[in-house]
Amino acid sequence: MQRLVLAYKNFAANKNISHIGLGVSALNTCKVLRRAGIIVDVWPILSAKDLGDRLQREPVTHVVISAPWIPSLELQSLVLTHSSTRFAVNCHSNVGFLQADSNGVRLIREAMDVEVATHNFHAIGFAPPTRAHVPTCPTSTILNPTT
Repeated sequence: MQRLVLAYKNFAANKNISHIGLGVSALNTCKVLRRAGIIVDVWPILSAKDLGDRLQREPVTHVVISAPWIPSLELQSLVLTHSSTRFAVNCHSNVGFLQADSNGVRLIREAMDVEVATHNFHAIGFAPPTRAHVPTCPTSTILNPTT
């Protein structure tokens, strides 16, 4: 049985709730996918180690990490360690925002290198402008829980 996890960086650590953008987005996406019959959970995480530990306890088939924030070597190690799990990092930011975050641009570039080097990882993005600038990056769909 397939099981998806939407993982995001937990800025509100240890409170089990986040009203911060990535947490809200993950929760709304989860609601839409569950309504469509897809088994999906939201995991607020603190690090690649935190995600890896949770995957050891609760194996899943797919993980989408919200935003490129996990250091690339840790991400690659996680992907290789959990070779039966399909991973994606979703770059939800537009190009203008990324210009202000040089680390984000580097992580996206390195994520594409991880994608080339592994069988179970993809770099994905929301906005068509992101895809236009990163041609190997498939576009994901924005889901609205109110429709």
